[in-house]
Amino acid sequence: MHPSDDRPRDRGSRFSARPRKEPSLSLAEERTRKTLEDMRGLYGEAQEIVEEGEETFFAEDNLRTRRAATALIIHLADAAHRKEIVAIHDLHPGVDWSGLKKQRDFLGHKYHDIDFAIVWNTIYVVFPRERKLIGLD
Repeated sequence: MHPSDDRPRDRGSRFSARPRKEPSLSLAEERTRKTLEDMRGLYGEAQEIVEEGEETFFAEDNLRTRRAATALIIHLADAAHRKEIVAIHDLHPGVDWSGLKKQRDFLGHKYHDIDFAIVWNTIYVVFPRERKLIGLD
């Protein structure tokens, strides 16, 4: 008996381990759906930058837009490599998943060496093609 309580305690059942609850398939599906929605939004924001035009993108006083495009690439690559999305990579072999990751790493770590022509090409040429391949258009 516990000194502050006159009820006997059953020590054997007090701290029994509970079986680990694995996420249900619907939870995994929901996470995948949410991540794909995030990716759709990021592709859409990149498209808005493209619609402003190449001349506007490269205007000397428009570094903010170029940095925004860089951030979109980084965020899209991060979303594309979340564990719930990695499972669908094999379903879309035309998407250069590893190239996206490599570009993300470069942009995130070598920000002083960014070639904005490559950033433009990514949002203008690569993203629309990949968006369509994944079915997010």
